This record gives sequence, C-alpha cells and structure tokens, in this order.
Amino acid sequence: MSTRVNLAILLVSTAVYLGQLAHALPSPLGMNPFNMKQANTKLILQGTRDGYDYSHRTPVQGHVIYSMISLIGLCMVSGMLTTRVKTLEIGNFKQLNSIRVLVLAIYSCTLAFIFSAGLLINAWDFTTEGRCRAAIDLCLVFYVGSKVCLYLFLVERAHQLVATKLPRLRDPIYLLGIAIVIFGFGVLAVFAFIHPVTSLSHIDGKCRIGLPLVITIPLLSYDIIINFALTFVFVMRGARLVKIRNFRHALHCIAMALPFRKVPGLRDPVIACEFFMGRSGLGASAIILPTIANLVILFALNGHENGWLCFTICTIDITWSASIIHWLTSTKDDLGAGPTRAPAAVGQGEGEYHEMR
Repeated sequence: MSTRVNLAILLVSTAVYLGQLAHALPSPLGMNPFNMKQANTKLILQGTRDGYDYSHRTPVQGHVIYSMISLIGLCMVSGMLTTRVKTLEIGNFKQLNSIRVLVLAIYSCTLAFIFSAGLLINAWDFTTEGRCRAAIDLCLVFYVGSKVCLYLFLVERAHQLVATKLPRLRDPIYLLGIAIVIFGFGVLAVFAFIHPVTSLSHIDGKCRIGLPLVITIPLLSYDIIINFALTFVFVMRGARLVKIRNFRHALHCIAMALPFRKVPGLRDPVIACEFFMGRSGLGASAIILPTIANLVILFALNGHENGWLCFTICTIDITWSASIIHWLTSTKDDLGAGPTRAPAAVGQGEGEYHEMR
C-alpha cells in the first residue's frame, strides 16, 4: 500500500514540476499566457513587450531552481510521512502521544509550506505589492509554525525521560522550555510579522522580501542556541548510565550514531544509551546547518532576498529539519511505542521501561 502511495506522490510531484518548468520558460510567441494583460492596458514599467508586462516576473533561473528544490522536498517529506504513518499504525488514535503528534505536525507544516509557496510563485507570481507582501507572510506563517513544532518536540522529548517521576506541570525543564518558546521565539515572531521587509522594485521589477537585521540576527541566533540547549538538556537527562569520561568518549558516542553504520550490541543498555545520546548530539549539530547558511546569506544581502530565493532557502531549511527529525524518530522505540526497552528509556538510571505519553 505504501509503495502505491509513494508512486502516486512521485507522479503528482513530477507533473507539478513539469508545470512549473513550462510556466517558467517563455512561450514560442514571446508571450506568457499565465501572466497576460490586455493590450490596451497602460504600460508604466519598463520590460514590456507585445503588450504584456514581464518586468515583475520571477526570473527563469529562479523558477527552475525553486521548482527542482520544491520537487525534491515534496517527494522527501511525502515519503517520510507515508513511512511514519505506516510505522505508527495511525488508525489507532489511542497510540497518538504528544511526540507522535508533533512529528506529524512537523511533516504537515513542511508540506503546507512547499505546496503554498509553489502556488504563490507559479500560479500568481510576485507581480504586485500585495502578492509580494503575501509572500513574506506565507513564508513566516509556515516557517514559524514548523520551528515552533520543532522546539516543542525537543522540549517534550527532554520531559519524556522523567515522565514517570514528574508530571509536566512539576517538571522545571519542561515549564522553562515552554516559556522560552512562547515568550522568546513568540515575541521575535510577532515583531517579524509586524516589521517585514517587502519591496517591489520599479527599477528591475523584482520582489525582495526578508526581515530587518535587527530581527533576523536574534531570530536565527535564538534558533541555533535553543536547538543546542534543549538537546544538551536531553542528553544530560538521558546519560545517567553513560559517564562521559572525556572529549574522546563523547566523539566515540557521536561516531556510533553516524548514518549507515551498524552498531552491534544495542541490546546492552549502556551501548544503547551511548548510541542514542550520540545520535541526538549529531542531529542537533546537523539541524542548524541550513539556519547558519540562511544567516550568512541574509547578512550578505542586508536582509533583502529575492522572493524565489527566500522560498528556496526556507524550503531547504524546513525540509532538512523534517529529515533530521525523521532520522531521530526512525523506530517505534524513538516514538514511545511498544513494551520494549527503548534507548530513550534506558537513560533513567534503572534501565526500567517507561512508555512515552
């Protein structure tokens, strides 16, 4: 069943990509039927021909690059969602704990962003001030939504290691994490919505969107810091059976978790905990790479990105984040399923099983 679903998703994605590519390329007659204006329309801006205004269209290179990135992202996230639904046996809603719901929410936000951005770029393009503003609003809504789900996932995962001893309202780390997400990232997100950068140039006709550097720097720095901080808390809580002796031992734990590497002896609680902690540290380091790249690009462009470039970077960022979360929750044990000794449960010090709620 999952093979058929993946095949259907691939066919639809390919059709969407071909449609995007056809829309990006000019027609043989020199006219674009998707962005036509009446011949008697008064032409104000430069860059018009045959009675049609081409000056505000996304460049062909932008269409092609974004179409390729969005196709890859759509296929990847759709495949991950299909796999996860099969793993979780999603039909039984009683098995949907908070970790599982947040993982599904991350996939959903990512798919919604890619789909909506594709519609905005290829169906309407950035041809007016209103559409240019809609572009930054759309980018912020789903980007912020995806990041909030990611932070809540990290907070919830850190709480799960002590869930049998402390309820959420008595867990100081959980309460502090939620407060940081709401009052820290929430305040920055509100300012981002109130003071976005959006301009439709009357010189080259390009829509440029972004955020002021006074907002961008704290926002992306916050993203990096909170990822490392919450992962550090998780590792410290889960490493009661593993005494990290030195830096070399820490590197050994991370090396164990490298993808495509087989680790023997995972039934041993200590080895399992080393593997799980190493994978968490590796994931935290990998998940911020697109964020750092985004920060560098925004610095270079002074917070003013072309619309298609902003969507491309955001698509790469949230698709990569979803991929890392998928890797970190690749088994039922990682998602709190079944009466097995999950690596997440091993770090409680006694090695006893607890089910993630």
